[in-house]
Amino acid sequence: MARKKFDIQGLIVGQILDALNNEIERAENDPNYKPSLPWVKPWKGGYSGMPKSLSTKKPYRGFNVLYLSFVANEKGYNSPYWLTFNQAGKLGGKIKATERKNSSIVTLWKPFEVKDDEGNVTYRKWMLRYFRVYNLDQAEGIDENKLPQDATAEGVNPLESFSPIEACEKIINEMPNKPKYIIGKIQRACYSPTTDTINMPEPLSFVGEAEYYSTFFHELGHSTGHKKRLNRKTLTKMAAFGSDDYGEDEMVAEMTAAILCGITGTVSTVMENTLAYLMNWRKSISADMGIVLRASTNATKSADCILGKLKMSTK
Repeated sequence: MARKKFDIQGLIVGQILDALNNEIERAENDPNYKPSLPWVKPWKGGYSGMPKSLSTKKPYRGFNVLYLSFVANEKGYNSPYWLTFNQAGKLGGKIKATERKNSSIVTLWKPFEVKDDEGNVTYRKWMLRYFRVYNLDQAEGIDENKLPQDATAEGVNPLESFSPIEACEKIINEMPNKPKYIIGKIQRACYSPTTDTINMPEPLSFVGEAEYYSTFFHELGHSTGHKKRLNRKTLTKMAAFGSDDYGEDEMVAEMTAAILCGITGTVSTVMENTLAYLMNWRKSISADMGIVLRASTNATKSADCILGKLKMSTK
């Protein structure tokens, strides 16, 4: 009897799905439980640290973390703090005239309650509210003595030296029909389907080698959706940030990274951040686990594509 081949990719995806299901189940059974830790960007430069409210000094949660991190990374903001137009005025400053049209939206779920004459709640539901905020970099004239000490502090402690992981380098360099790599030109990690190019920050700007490769694998995961590879509609449709297709491709890319980290032995150091990332996207795009399951299937195909085990699209 032939020995069954060990399926490390299936094992990793299974662990991710189990962890997500456990988070969801716990959140549904305990109204006071706040599912998943916030996702933290693992390199410095551009966006620095967890996005926080300047008025409360507390980090944002859920999808706000991903969205504000995305905006700050795109715009190159250095401060982790965000404030409203009126808050800037109360601090003696103002939003720069050139930035007033460039606000970002923060969402907040607030309870709406109806009470009887005795003060007992007879009806309650959660309502989604939103308001517009600006990064502190978009403001001017605010007295520095009124700002937190970490108002412009970096969010991570970068490496003093970088030791390449051979197994990870091999996957990156030997991917068939790989995209173009540009490293260190900009402090952003991103994939452009238009030019089929991956941009990565300098390796030394990361908090660790595992985080560098996990981020690189994430962008490789996106690149497999290109029409000359797997022709994945969640990438080729060029969906808007926050849409279901955009969120689903983010989940595909992150699960692809988790699979490749598992294959190279770096999964344990980045898994917590991976789960936080996936949980935030899962909450933002759909309550249906169907999207997660579809993303996991496509992530397995994506990893096989990167590893040269899967025939690519010729369209």
